[in-house]
Amino acid sequence: MKRILVLIVLLSVYAVAQDKAPTGGRPSGGRTETPTRGVVKYKAMERALLQAQQEKQQGKVSGMLADDFEVWSSEQSDPTPRELWEQNAASSNISWFQIRNMAVRDFGNIAIVSFLLDRHGEANGKPVTPTVFIVDVWQQPAGKLAVRYQSVPGKTGGLLLPTGKE
Repeated sequence: MKRILVLIVLLSVYAVAQDKAPTGGRPSGGRTETPTRGVVKYKAMERALLQAQQEKQQGKVSGMLADDFEVWSSEQSDPTPRELWEQNAASSNISWFQIRNMAVRDFGNIAIVSFLLDRHGEANGKPVTPTVFIVDVWQQPAGKLAVRYQSVPGKTGGLLLPTGKE
């Protein structure tokens, strides 16, 4: 009888331990997120652009931009033209960056790529905004960045649920 009781206790401890096992940052429940081909392709292109900026490779940065490239920002009412953006990128010192939460919509001749960019560094002697939300419009098949829209992401509030008292 004691053996059966010990066996049941050991099996239940083992089952609980397996349920609490770390997943290595992956979602639990058997689901694994797999990036789409578009996300893989454009994450590589965005990373190449950011690395070229980081390593001050002006020719590579310039080659990835469309002739009429411009940047729209929520902080300014007018777009930043290509030449000024390239100058600002060349003078910035980004020590680290990470692309996350990327989504890609492919419309044939263009692809809309949105993502959050986390970064550390300086621009014009001031710390850069640590996280920006970016929407890039890429021309296909040329692989040129046509326009960039960027803003500081808003704070996410809790869901407004009805209380039943209204």
